[in-house]
Amino acid sequence: ALAAAAFAAFAVLSVLLWQKPQEAAPLGRQERERIVLAEFNELFGGRLQAVISVNGQTQVVLGESEVPRGQPVAIRLTENGQSVDIVSFSGQNVQVSIGGREMNFDALVDGKGGVILAGEKLFWRDGETLDGGLTVEAKALEM
Repeated sequence: ALAAAAFAAFAVLSVLLWQKPQEAAPLGRQERERIVLAEFNELFGGRLQAVISVNGQTQVVLGESEVPRGQPVAIRLTENGQSVDIVSFSGQNVQVSIGGREMNFDALVDGKGGVILAGEKLFWRDGETLDGGLTVEAKALEM
């Protein structure tokens, strides 16, 4: 029953969120990110760690048990024309592959509402530009 509910929610969200721009409903990207987070959070509760989308394929990352979560964050990483969209929570560890390399970082929200991505191969904060072709867009989401 849980698997069927998860599949149904995924199907609805896929249509809502990953439409081609010319087909998009009047929802903005930030509103779609909020909907994704709210829907998957309702399905999986405190086990939800992140929702990652690459080339229209979505991965839901769950913890084995409920995990403490901070403020929701939306992240877009782009390199060599490939984009990875991530919706997660401050304090969560995120692992993704982009441009042929594995990235592992913590998504954090600072006291001023700015986002920081901190990991072994990545350190980025709002307003910074990275070397090497990787671009980052990230923002805290209000729910």
